[in-house]
Amino acid sequence: MAHKGLRLDNQLTGEDLLFLETSSDTGGAYLEVKSIFHYATIEPPGHYHPNQEEIITVLTGVISVRLDGQLRVAAEGDTIYIPKGAKHSVFNAHNQEAVIQWKLIPALNSEYVLENLTILSNKGVTKENGKLGLFCRSRITEKFPGEFRWAKPSWPMQKIAIFLFYPLINVMKGRLK
Repeated sequence: MAHKGLRLDNQLTGEDLLFLETSSDTGGAYLEVKSIFHYATIEPPGHYHPNQEEIITVLTGVISVRLDGQLRVAAEGDTIYIPKGAKHSVFNAHNQEAVIQWKLIPALNSEYVLENLTILSNKGVTKENGKLGLFCRSRITEKFPGEFRWAKPSWPMQKIAIFLFYPLINVMKGRLK
């Protein structure tokens, strides 16, 4: 269970997450995390938060943010605001370490999304490029629809995938928190 000070190391992507404030610390008002990108990373699949806004501040280095199809580069001291429902991805396209601090407002159950994505990656469930297959993506979306949705396929298509995979998703419930 996520708690202040917990560090999650994603061995595949090279991104470490440090929980600064969790939902229980803030009464659900927000989740605050520090992400450390140790080296250049691949762009992860786009996603969005249907019920949350996100604020990212670059502490060191340079990061890339794809926000609603537009690529932005942010350097130390820059802040990027991501409104509810905006499709985005955050990654380090540069050959130097980058550190960001970010908030999801409100917190909802987002720390569990992050824990589960890291668990799946570290268990080798992801593809070589760090991306989850449709089955695992459906499982995450089924469990956390208010916090996290994939940018592609569309939300109606994701719901169809959840319906089709639901019998298998139930078998897999023990693999996720």
